[in-house]
Amino acid sequence: PSLLVIMAGFSAFFFALMFGANFYEGIVGFVIGAFLRVVLILLGKFKLNSFISSVLSGMFISSLCETALVFGFLQSSVTVMTAVLMQVVPGMAIVNAIRDLISGDLMAGTARLVDAFMVAAGLSVGAAFGILVFSNVSSRSFKSSFFRSWGFCSSVFLLKYKSLRYSLGCFCRRNRLGCLHNAYS
Repeated sequence: PSLLVIMAGFSAFFFALMFGANFYEGIVGFVIGAFLRVVLILLGKFKLNSFISSVLSGMFISSLCETALVFGFLQSSVTVMTAVLMQVVPGMAIVNAIRDLISGDLMAGTARLVDAFMVAAGLSVGAAFGILVFSNVSSRSFKSSFFRSWGFCSSVFLLKYKSLRYSLGCFCRRNRLGCLHNAYS
């Protein structure tokens, strides 16, 4: 398992470099990628289904990347987050599902494709949750902004706001997804 952890770190490091990160961001990607593999090994012992494991992986990755951003190790967490997420994206499962569909095995192909897209959706939900928690962490103190964004996140899930568009429009404060306004301004 130690070789697997090291190779996962190198995978994240080289993906970060390939996506345009500098050397220091690649090192942060190496560390987060290695930690992710350790977490995945530990989650494997609990026999969780693939969707829950994907949600937890996405939350872990985005939380660590945003923490590295807050503490000044990264200038932008998007590249490193994408590089580390590449380890758990179900690329081969999608290719195998399409191969099954083309060869005429419609049931197996559809089942594999739905499973692969559920894993991808779990990664997206988990990463979005982690970004949402840390979206208001900036020059304010870490503690107050963390609990403020945590309260905002719980409000979204309880549908406290008038529309889903308004609450999710505040999702990316630093123009990650083209946000035009901020809920707290």
